[in-house]
Amino acid sequence: MSVIIAVSLIVEYLFFFFHDFNKNKSHLTPRFVIRIMAGATGVTLVIMEMMGAYPPESRYLLLDIMAAVEILLLYPCSFEKAGKSLGAVIALDGAIAISFVFSLFVSSRSFSFRSEREFFSYIVILTVFAAYFVAVVIKRLGGIRMFFRNVAVWHNLEDYSRFIYSMVYLAMVGLSLCSIILPGDAGEIMVYSCLAMYMLLYAILGSPANFRGGAIRRACIV
Repeated sequence: MSVIIAVSLIVEYLFFFFHDFNKNKSHLTPRFVIRIMAGATGVTLVIMEMMGAYPPESRYLLLDIMAAVEILLLYPCSFEKAGKSLGAVIALDGAIAISFVFSLFVSSRSFSFRSEREFFSYIVILTVFAAYFVAVVIKRLGGIRMFFRNVAVWHNLEDYSRFIYSMVYLAMVGLSLCSIILPGDAGEIMVYSCLAMYMLLYAILGSPANFRGGAIRRACIV
């Protein structure tokens, strides 16, 4: 089952990766790089999981797609600069890579690093997520006059859309944590359920037509 999910994840990542690449390859902007990094990170992590153990651990696949989804959530709104988002993405990728490499380094059977890697990855993912959005809030309060301009309605739509997606993501992270606590088959069922929800969320965030309330804005303009 985990092999089927791993292949499905790779197909989803590659679909949106090549879609973005073909659409924006002539405009190598930080925003484009962030979206490309989401797919590249997801594919790389899944392949590394399959190389490290076959079949891959479903719990580790869950961590991988959590990181990929978070990269898309770190994508800036249209009125924000992309530098801060790109820095957060690089920090997240670096921390996840360190966690993965360290887990391979200590897998000498002297002790099990499974739980330690899971909890470390959750801490990294949530820390980067929280730090980024705290920085966004502080920046937003410093430029609050921007929300009294003519385009404030569209900016608020984008911001509110990101807020909704972020709340959904955090709720799913909570369910993912529960999958660690639940024993046996109950935990596995929770893992597979969370994987399906993350795949759906990645598809929603990865679709340009639905990204950051863009569809709402275009519909209102029309």
